[in-house]
Amino acid sequence: MDKIRKVMIVGLGALGTLYADALQRADDTEVFVLVDEERRGRYEKEPRILKGKECTFNYVTPQEANGPMDLILVCVKSNGMKESIEMMEGYVGEDTIIASLMNGVSFEELAAEKYGMDHVIYMTYMGDGVKNLNGEVYDTNINGLFFGSLGNPKDDEQVALIDELYTRAQIRHQVMDDMLYSYWRKYILIVSFNQACAVFGSDYSVFYDAPRAMELAEKLIDECVPLAKAAGVKRADELKDDIIGAAKGIARDCMPSIVQDRKMQRRMEVDIFSDEIIERSRALGLEAPYNEMVSLILNVINQQNGF
Repeated sequence: MDKIRKVMIVGLGALGTLYADALQRADDTEVFVLVDEERRGRYEKEPRILKGKECTFNYVTPQEANGPMDLILVCVKSNGMKESIEMMEGYVGEDTIIASLMNGVSFEELAAEKYGMDHVIYMTYMGDGVKNLNGEVYDTNINGLFFGSLGNPKDDEQVALIDELYTRAQIRHQVMDDMLYSYWRKYILIVSFNQACAVFGSDYSVFYDAPRAMELAEKLIDECVPLAKAAGVKRADELKDDIIGAAKGIARDCMPSIVQDRKMQRRMEVDIFSDEIIERSRALGLEAPYNEMVSLILNVINQQNGF
């Protein structure tokens, strides 16, 4: 493959809508959005809205597969993760690259189990400017995509292809030298600071106005760092100070997506945050009492909202 020309988006939340729109504006690029029949009917009747304008996308279903995609970007919530991996099967060919903009650390492992690690590139989204409020997506351009090689045979070629595509599409991005560190850094930031915001029902102002909120975030980080070490992250001992420094640079009015979900009474993705930390800790014979507390609080709120 000399260039990525056919791109599939799976999941039309805030990020899926934002990047489907950006990519279909790029030269020499076809963009498809993978949905089931129910969602296609809903989206065609009630189009996604980005920055006040209706979006028109090319919707396809798993049953309509007629050839492989060059790149598949998965932007679903955690409860759609396993389904998305199955749905894309008819669109995965020998050279298809699969990447996820999800927040957890499980997708790549599951996708590699089914399709092989040669198809999977690690990628993360970082930013505080995208909001999904009842299907209307707002973007303040404070965001970007970060990806890089983990040393697998095809990684360098795939990274170069994605770099060229995002440059062509004018999507802010950066190729990372130590992608596994960046991947876990972003994940632990969400588990600690973003989940603390969800517990307190607040944006990042809680860390400015009530400094003791920082104590919870730090305790959550302490329970995550050993898991990063176990996952092979080099310089894992630097993560805590790095994450705290990054959080202090986040605007006080930043409202993480998990807080948006709580306020809109949508399901919070506790399963891929504290619940995942608890499960991985137990597998290593470790305890995670602060994540257990956060899991209990947020899962009770999820139950109150019918999830």
